[in-house]
Amino acid sequence: MPLDALHSLMVRWPENEPRPEALFQQAGVEAVIGTAPDAKLPAGIASTYNDVLWPGIRTPGTRVDWVEETGSASRDPWIDSNAWVVVCQKALHPAKPVILGYQPNKEAGLDASRMVPYESLEMGLMEARAMGGNWIAAPDERFRRQLAANDAAALAAWKSFGEFAAWLAANKTLFGHPLFPTITMLVDDGESQEHANLMYRRGCSQKLVSGDAIPPPTPDCLCMVAAGVHDPAPAARPKILAHARAGAIVVVDAPGDKAWWRVPGMKPVKEQSDRIFYSLGKGQVVAYIDPVADPSEFALDVLDLVNYRHRPVRAWNAGTVVTAATRRGTQSIATLMNYGRQRIYDVQLRIRGNFKTATLHTPGAPEKPLEAKRREAMTEVFLPELGRMGVVVFG
Repeated sequence: MPLDALHSLMVRWPENEPRPEALFQQAGVEAVIGTAPDAKLPAGIASTYNDVLWPGIRTPGTRVDWVEETGSASRDPWIDSNAWVVVCQKALHPAKPVILGYQPNKEAGLDASRMVPYESLEMGLMEARAMGGNWIAAPDERFRRQLAANDAAALAAWKSFGEFAAWLAANKTLFGHPLFPTITMLVDDGESQEHANLMYRRGCSQKLVSGDAIPPPTPDCLCMVAAGVHDPAPAARPKILAHARAGAIVVVDAPGDKAWWRVPGMKPVKEQSDRIFYSLGKGQVVAYIDPVADPSEFALDVLDLVNYRHRPVRAWNAGTVVTAATRRGTQSIATLMNYGRQRIYDVQLRIRGNFKTATLHTPGAPEKPLEAKRREAMTEVFLPELGRMGVVVFG
């Protein structure tokens, strides 16, 4: 049977180490790929995307170090998440399955002095599958050594990894659906990708599109972000500004003679220290005076423009969680990905739209109905607890 590139469990293992076939069978591994740069990939996978960081929570003051980090009222833990990478690559290369192939090495932010928790294998698989891609899971050298030594903690983590992978495969219909278009963002191969990263981390849950696939305006799209992009093609510019003419907010940061967005009919209506608001048609263009310098603060600006009543999705008491909102037919789905090592309790979640029902899907537990409460233009639920991952389907 041919390998399913997006749903099969694939694992990296060094060519010069014995293969633990019993452990592969236990976890349901369907393909084993070597770790050498020229290692042969399974049929149906032409290439992998590797320009990412190992997933986890970063300790303040270091580039990458995976220990539990607690947020505060003024500071969130820094999460290295690659969920946005999958969405970005799907937007830029829609005909190509997104297979992440990074390994535990310097290119992924690791060196010999840093250890990663065994659970990071689950994180890597979680974020890739959730957004419609896949990852060739790569246990680090310590994990492999401890498995070979029959270490109890390593064996328990491997068993958990296999069970989690099986749950992801059994529930694959929950994942990879189109993101909400509430905030739609234009991406290319430049600065826009860093903006996309921080916007996901801040909870914008934006839909990413390339300059070749700018969608027409719809009432669902409240904000079109075109900041950090290279000079859009002449054919793309009117498609971007059409969103403002139809009533949305278009956000740009190309100043001076690079201001491709200047068109007849624009009128300045408000000026702030870092940006100018223009009216255009039924909507407006928000133009930053200088290129965006702080992508994190920029993400918060975008959320303010959309207004809290219309955010795609929002979770409280979930500082180690990245949340995304997708649509499946008439249903909406909130996917919560926990990068922490602890279970979280009493998570408050809101999603845009009014729904009558909500059902929670979590690994290792039966489906659980949640009470859906209307909150203006949103629906609110409470998750009693959250482990590695939770998926709430609203209908």
